[in-house]
Amino acid sequence: MIFSEEYFKTIELYRKLHSSGTTKLPPQKTFAGYSLIKWIPEIHSIIKINKANSIIDFGCGKALAYKGTIQSSQKTFPGLKEFWAVKNITLYDPGVKEFNIYPKKKSMGLFVLMFLNIFQQKIFFTLLMVCILYPKNLFFC
Repeated sequence: MIFSEEYFKTIELYRKLHSSGTTKLPPQKTFAGYSLIKWIPEIHSIIKINKANSIIDFGCGKALAYKGTIQSSQKTFPGLKEFWAVKNITLYDPGVKEFNIYPKKKSMGLFVLMFLNIFQQKIFFTLLMVCILYPKNLFFC
């Protein structure tokens, strides 16, 4: 996929915000990945209905929501992978060195939460089309 110069400028600014923070948040809290938390049950339901065994979190931020245990009813899960009962979770975020490798293969599902919000309208729609065409079964935005 070939992206525009404007896309790469936006990604560079996004990387700087990840490493430097914003006027309101320090770097460790900027795009930390916590926006995922309120959607965990809904994503779990979608994964279960579609019998997805692999998903991509496209724009995972620092992915801090993946680094703790999950409590559900009377059961505790070591992490989201176990709670969602998927074989593979690919974390992608171009602003975080640990997760900046673009996914090479399709998965059964893809979700995008806050990531698309950083782009201007014309880049947004191009990236949205990439996201919609990428998963095999489900897309959650």
